[in-house]
Amino acid sequence: MQDEESERISLLSNPGTDKTWLKILKTVSVCFLWICFSSFSEIVGTVMPELIYQTNTDYEIISQAVSMRGAGHAIGGVLGGISIDRWIQHVNLQVSVYLLVYTAISLTTAYCTEIILLYILFAMQGTIETILQICGQRIAMTTWKDKAAGPIHSLQIGYGIGALAIPQIVAPYLNSELSGNTYSGNNITCHSKLQTTTVSTVTPYNTTVTPLQQEVNLSARSMDSFQSPITETYPPRYVDVYWMIGGLCITLTLVFFALYIRDRRHTDFQRHEGMQKVTFFKSLSCQNCSASESHYAGLIVASMFLYFLISVPLLRVFSKYIFSYARDGPCLNIQSATGIVSAFWAALTAGRFVAFVASSFIHMKYILQVEVCGAIASTIGLNFYHKNITVLWVLCPTMGFFIGPIIPSMFAWANNYIEVTSTAQIVPQLGAAVGDVVSLFTLGYSYKNYGPYVIWTYQLVLSAAIVATVWVMQILGSLHGERYQN
Repeated sequence: MQDEESERISLLSNPGTDKTWLKILKTVSVCFLWICFSSFSEIVGTVMPELIYQTNTDYEIISQAVSMRGAGHAIGGVLGGISIDRWIQHVNLQVSVYLLVYTAISLTTAYCTEIILLYILFAMQGTIETILQICGQRIAMTTWKDKAAGPIHSLQIGYGIGALAIPQIVAPYLNSELSGNTYSGNNITCHSKLQTTTVSTVTPYNTTVTPLQQEVNLSARSMDSFQSPITETYPPRYVDVYWMIGGLCITLTLVFFALYIRDRRHTDFQRHEGMQKVTFFKSLSCQNCSASESHYAGLIVASMFLYFLISVPLLRVFSKYIFSYARDGPCLNIQSATGIVSAFWAALTAGRFVAFVASSFIHMKYILQVEVCGAIASTIGLNFYHKNITVLWVLCPTMGFFIGPIIPSMFAWANNYIEVTSTAQIVPQLGAAVGDVVSLFTLGYSYKNYGPYVIWTYQLVLSAAIVATVWVMQILGSLHGERYQN
């Protein structure tokens, strides 16, 4: 069974017939796939104040809606991990079809005004996105094999490029009348058409307050049942940016369909389809990752679950809330707030590029240690000096530089010890999904009731946890040799 699985993999990667230019074309196409992911995903953090106004909710509720993408990641991890391994010869066709569906769902979210529908759309978006991610990572790993560390990092560089560009692209389409302070706490004063008073109470909106406190709280909320001075149109102007991203996605579907047609002409599909299919339960076995050391492979996969449980919230909390924090904490204008977001993503992309280059001559176990130690050092600085705007401009990009590569670095690290099959990717995806949902639920509640500074406490706890996890994984990896050396 293991030999048949290996043969199925080789038919996909086709190392004997795929020329270097074709491998590069596949990798570049998958990189653009990651640009589409980041654009549709990270635009939510920048348009969050408008999305709150559009759905007449608050930070707690909208965070719960966004966290449904995490629930979708869990579903997509299971569906994608199994289906891709079973029909791996059609992986490019799967990308083409799923990307078209993903585009339609993402465009619909831009027009949505009902929060319940938004919950469903975000869950569907997360499901399809995860399936596409597994497809892309599988293509990179099977195409480049033991040289996959660089290409895997290049995919995440694509994600960073999209996330870097999107705040600046969408900024002219945002309503400057919408600023933050849709929580009830901690003596923050922001001056805008909405907020001209100081919010000094830490009492949640749904509790009994004095008439004066109630007036202050209501004036600080961007959404309420009273008439607002905001001038807003429907559909909001930022939907134009969604359509720009959609155009890129549709073009990419044609590219992957062309790659699928090319593979059909140059690959022995009849022999492939005539082979014995891997059963459902066999596909879940860790023997597919390491035939001789299945228990060891199981430990590696379990450690990846814990790693993604922590690392994904570490990145998600920062990327989704840094714009809102910049508006609500130091009360920066839209241009400065989007500037900090872009600086964060520029540094994150640079970090992924540096890791991409370094992975060619430095072992991944050393790169991982540098990344997580740099992350916790940046977080400690932000906890002490987050009220200093200059420090914010310096340490936010520094944080992005170190946490940017931690996800692709883990896949590259694990690929040195086991074969990270599509099914094996289910487990870390589940960890990412759980961490995503829990972190956004709890942070949305805390942000609403206790103010923006709570995000630094979250980051410090997560950074300390990821450092401890990496140390444990390094010990685990040292117990067994690397699979390409063996």
